[in-house]
Amino acid sequence: MTQKSSSPDPAKCDHCKIRPRYTDGDVVHPYCGKGCASLAKGKQPATGNASTPTSPPLSRSITTNTDETTPGASPNVLRFNGSGFANPPRNSIILNNWTPRHNRASVQQPDTLIPFCWVPECFNRVYVGKNGATGHYCSKAHMKLGTYGCICCRKAPVIDPISFCQSCSDEVFYMAPLIVEVPTDHERYTSVASQFKKKWQHNNNCPEVRAIYKIVSTIESLENFEQYLNLVEAKGNFMAQGKTRGNENRRWHGTTRNCNIGDKGETDFCQDSSCSLCSIMKSSFDLSFSMGTGMFGGGIYTSSTTSKSDHFSRNVRASEWKAMLLNKVVVGKGYRMTAGDTTMMSPPDGYDSVLAEASDSGLNYDELVVYDNDAIRPSYLVMYDVPK
Repeated sequence: MTQKSSSPDPAKCDHCKIRPRYTDGDVVHPYCGKGCASLAKGKQPATGNASTPTSPPLSRSITTNTDETTPGASPNVLRFNGSGFANPPRNSIILNNWTPRHNRASVQQPDTLIPFCWVPECFNRVYVGKNGATGHYCSKAHMKLGTYGCICCRKAPVIDPISFCQSCSDEVFYMAPLIVEVPTDHERYTSVASQFKKKWQHNNNCPEVRAIYKIVSTIESLENFEQYLNLVEAKGNFMAQGKTRGNENRRWHGTTRNCNIGDKGETDFCQDSSCSLCSIMKSSFDLSFSMGTGMFGGGIYTSSTTSKSDHFSRNVRASEWKAMLLNKVVVGKGYRMTAGDTTMMSPPDGYDSVLAEASDSGLNYDELVVYDNDAIRPSYLVMYDVPK
């Protein structure tokens, strides 16, 4: 097993140790932003309401919502339309003076209705092609920003490896764990949906993806994952081999959903401790719940094949949709196996995971098994039609 170390990364924030330090010209600050700076100094981030701590505001006008009966309010999901959060978490920030981008008025032209650019607070008209077809953005620059930028505000570039800009990351990580709905025209939605469809290998038709949510884990959880990832990379030097750091890959996991989270209008984590889906999204995977009944012992199982993971995705309540998790998994040096061994509790010495390969005498589809809680984190919640 990989031994964890506490050595910090000098390029990362001194507090969260996940995001890069903020750079202002030639000056490199010790923290990634005001939120982490305040938390590191033992202060709550600045707010206009002392009873409701928040991170630095994202707009000029902020207020707090403490009405537990507000229709549509959700403590676990942020839907950022226009330049503010719709259905914001209770007891959290609500950004005012914004207009959902799909509800903006269009500009009437002779015989033509030309909408505004989808980038929030941009009121230029969208590009119109020679054939009269309209796009979603006013320019190539805004198309790139809307498609590849922050999935919340869509006004600023993302900070790798997260999906948010500096300002929005202060918000979402302060309120984590939660889920953030990914816009359907965003590159990350396209990437996840494409992987889902491409890896459906069973004979039945691949169902349609209906919604994708980015899962935001706590800073502590991500820090532990990053530490494990760096240790595996230091040991295996995978980037020098043209692979990702720590040989990190995305793999699918199907599990039981006791509630209706992910369905239309259903975005709260449930409080049922037996709901595996909500438990994983809130606090990641836990080997203590492994019964050791899998073909490769007591590990955490994922697959590159969505149709295989669908077999383990179960709804306790009636729903038109099913749920599946796309996870970040540190593969490291994988030990290839074609026959099962139910006694395994760790990979063989010198290896970081088990790569169970399909064979005529064993598995029909692949599996990836890890034996360390910090080798995996849930990354996306994908909702799709019940297969027929």
